[in-house]
Amino acid sequence: MSSKEVKDNVAEAMISYADDIRDKYISEDISYDDVIKEYDVLKEKVLADDKQLNSDMEEIEKYAESRRLYNMAATQFENKDYLDAIDNYSKVIEEDSLYYDKAKKGIESCDEGITDMLIGRWSFDYNIRDMLEEELKDMAGDIDISKLKLDFTYILEFGDDGEISMDIDRTGLDEYVDGIIDITVNSVKNQVYAEGVSDEEFRQYLTEEYGIDDFETIVRREINSDEIYKEIISELKEFSGGGFKVENGILQMGDSDDMKYEFDGSDTLILGSENDKKTLEEAGFPYPFVLKRYNR
Repeated sequence: MSSKEVKDNVAEAMISYADDIRDKYISEDISYDDVIKEYDVLKEKVLADDKQLNSDMEEIEKYAESRRLYNMAATQFENKDYLDAIDNYSKVIEEDSLYYDKAKKGIESCDEGITDMLIGRWSFDYNIRDMLEEELKDMAGDIDISKLKLDFTYILEFGDDGEISMDIDRTGLDEYVDGIIDITVNSVKNQVYAEGVSDEEFRQYLTEEYGIDDFETIVRREINSDEIYKEIISELKEFSGGGFKVENGILQMGDSDDMKYEFDGSDTLILGSENDKKTLEEAGFPYPFVLKRYNR
């Protein structure tokens, strides 16, 4: 056997040995550090310029980087840094059969973690001053609404059943109704008295018509906070129907592809894409639409 044949046989054996090292690393039978040591010896003694060895090393580096990202994602998941974890899980290479399916399950676990953070009540304030002034502008006399409770706290709830519902803070609603009643009572009385009707005459009229002489009590029968609350809830059901889900870190509300949002797990939830801007602004809501976690 010639020296060239001997050299070729040795080179072939070393290539086979290098491939075996690569396969053992991929199957996690040896560590990355051990791979580097073995390959350094091969490159120095036998295969310094061999393309196959370099190709094997590139593949090992690809797997090593993929697994580094997987481990980083696992740590981020434990720290509830779900969005970054999903980003790194998604970079795990499909060829890595030991970790690719684990990474997919990791993404599913992150989605579950984000969902758990979403479940609960979120609030946003809505000022109705402009709307109220429009409704009252045709009423006689000057009506001062400056002291009215005009900032309503609406509540968006993500249920553990995957459904979305809406509510309103009753405290603000009751304060608003009390204010409207005061305005109504004072406005009507001022008009009646301005026409020359005495208080005694007015009370007598009320007794004959309603059976009591207290005008505020009569108004409260007509402007009932409980009934208004029921009407509001009924209207809100039309807007809050539909479910939600989290997929690959993205919150999907309802069935529309336009209603997809990113949630970072904080106490602030920002809704509203460019597609929602016109709808939100026409309804008097700010853009983007910012909700805060509601803990009352």
